[in-house]
Amino acid sequence: PAHVHGQQDSDQNVRAAYVHVLTDALTSVLAIGALLAGRYLGWAWMDPVAAALGAVIILRWSGSLALACGRQLIDLDPNNDQRDAVRTALELDGSSVSDLHLWRVGPQQLVCVVSVATPKPKSLDQYRSIVLAAAPVTHLTVEICDARS
Repeated sequence: PAHVHGQQDSDQNVRAAYVHVLTDALTSVLAIGALLAGRYLGWAWMDPVAAALGAVIILRWSGSLALACGRQLIDLDPNNDQRDAVRTALELDGSSVSDLHLWRVGPQQLVCVVSVATPKPKSLDQYRSIVLAAAPVTHLTVEICDARS
């Protein structure tokens, strides 16, 4: 997987399916081990211990997945460095960014929606070039507002 400013660029659906299969396999091995230990070693306590350990593994995985998805849903992924780079690049000519959203919608798919207030509007191609130089955006929506008073 690619890395952008230290963050993994991954598809959460693929990650969820992969880890789900791994946790299913691990909890099955734990359950079988606990049953064998109970039968052949008389360790009846292994069954609840294995169940508790499996629950902790599943809770930890589901918690990290929920946090990663939550960050994506509330516009925290990618990190603020990319968002700040886009804002700075658009404001170099004295324009003002009044609204900026930058979020990941899939692996290597970054979306940017921005509203720029400026007394000297540029072409859409110029804004696209400015944003693409600051962040690897795959879909861009630009609103241009006239800031002349």
